[in-house]
Amino acid sequence: MRIALVRHGQAVSDVPRGGDEERFLTPAGRATTRRVGAALRGFGFEGARVWTSPLVRAVQTSELLAEALGCDDVSVLVALSIDHGSAADVVEAVRRMRGAASLVLVTHEPKVRAIAAGLAGGREGPGFPTSGAALYERSGDSLVEVGRLDPTRLVLER
Repeated sequence: MRIALVRHGQAVSDVPRGGDEERFLTPAGRATTRRVGAALRGFGFEGARVWTSPLVRAVQTSELLAEALGCDDVSVLVALSIDHGSAADVVEAVRRMRGAASLVLVTHEPKVRAIAAGLAGGREGPGFPTSGAALYERSGDSLVEVGRLDPTRLVLER
């Protein structure tokens, strides 16, 4: 099983009549997310299942990634949101999942760092840029980080 942990694309800094949860992707955020989706497809994530935070910018990111990956299986996982559930809840859900070759998770800072640490069984590492991703492969019962996808250069850094 392969897993991509992705921070949502670049979003507007505020919305006139809404709170943080209503922030949506900028045109640049949409463009970068599409390029990241194409890169993930090239890394073998075609047809992956996608789990997303329910916040607007994460849902929009997930929809763009799903389109690039040829995926029709996008699900909201509330634990991926900023204020609900924990990183441990997400890690447990991933560990219990069976039957899919690939999974893409879309979430927010700082939760994305905590999930990354939980997936790889280590300490929290550096933050994720918008549209940044970490890629993992399951090896038995363990997950191993195989690299980070830089959203500006679209290369896998190990």
